[in-house]
Amino acid sequence: MKISSDSVTGLAKAFFAVPFLMLLFMILMSTIGVIVGRDIFYTPLIPLAVLIIISWLYVKFVWNLADEVFDEGDAFLIKRGKIAERVFLSEILFLNNRIYDRVPKIGIETMKSFEFGFKIYFVPDCADTNFKNTKDLFLDLSRRVTMAKSI
Repeated sequence: MKISSDSVTGLAKAFFAVPFLMLLFMILMSTIGVIVGRDIFYTPLIPLAVLIIISWLYVKFVWNLADEVFDEGDAFLIKRGKIAERVFLSEILFLNNRIYDRVPKIGIETMKSFEFGFKIYFVPDCADTNFKNTKDLFLDLSRRVTMAKSI
C-alpha cells in the first residue's frame, strides 16, 4: 500500500528550476550592464544571494525526500529516483515526526546505510487531507516499528 504523496516530485522540480532561472537572470543583468556601459558590479550579487538561499532551502527541504514509499507489512519499499530499497521495520532506528511543518513529513532513520543514506523523509499521502490522519499514520508506524524491534 502506498503511503507517500505524489506531490513531492513537483516540489522538487520547482525548487530545482528556480536557481537556474536566477542564474539566467544574473547573466542577463550583467550583459545589460556591459552593453549600457555602466559599472553595476552589485547587480549580479542580488540574484547570487537569492541563488544561495534557494539552494540552501532545496537541500534542507527537498534533497532527502523519497519519491514513493510503499508499506509492505514488515518493510517499507522506498523509491527515490532510480533507487529502490527495501527497509525492514526492524532495521529502523527511529521515526522522526515532522508533521507540524508546513508540508508534513515523516522521517525514517535506519541502523545501516542504504543507497539513499541513513535518513530519508517522505510526505504522507494523507497530509493533504487532514492533520489528524497524518498523526494517526505516524503513531501507527511508530507502534509497528517498536513491535518489530522487540521481536
